[in-house]
Amino acid sequence: LAGLKSCKDILYKWNYFNNNIFIEYFNLNKFHQTEIYNYNYYFYQNEIKKLLNNNKLKIPYHLKYLWSNISNQINRRILITMDLFNGKPVLVKSSQINQYHSNSDYIQAMNYISIFSDILIIDLNRVFDQTNKIIKELENKYYIHTGGGLRTLIDIDDMLKSGVRHCVLSSMNDELIKKIPKDRLIIEISINEKK
Repeated sequence: LAGLKSCKDILYKWNYFNNNIFIEYFNLNKFHQTEIYNYNYYFYQNEIKKLLNNNKLKIPYHLKYLWSNISNQINRRILITMDLFNGKPVLVKSSQINQYHSNSDYIQAMNYISIFSDILIIDLNRVFDQTNKIIKELENKYYIHTGGGLRTLIDIDDMLKSGVRHCVLSSMNDELIKKIPKDRLIIEISINEKK
């Protein structure tokens, strides 16, 4: 009975997703009328403009300035992410490590995701030396981007010299951001719904 209940729950959730969330998304965002014809324009760009112009929100000037500089330069790219914890590929759910996958072998994980042109490798626990060895091993074969644990210019320079195409940075350190070549940088902006 437990398996039957689980199966029913999965079917219910799948139907709910398909019938409610999925359809609502396409009805609201009119993908077939907007994004499919305007593929270099993200549907959320207008929402971001509204947020940035909302005087009730206290958004730092440098973030507004950053958005105004990049908003017209945004081109769509899908980055497939492989999260590493202690050098092993993991699944992350709600900011928590959920489980190891691919027999804890990053080469096996790369074989699964290598059909995509851009791969982002995130070092979750900042085992920098170990991740750097993995990056150096993979960078000749794959188009690699990386992030996680990049706190100093030395860290970023080391990654870029090892063959990484771009570094993902989530730092608020303006001076650090200014020193990194912009063509090798991806800025991550995370929004916490609870704050």
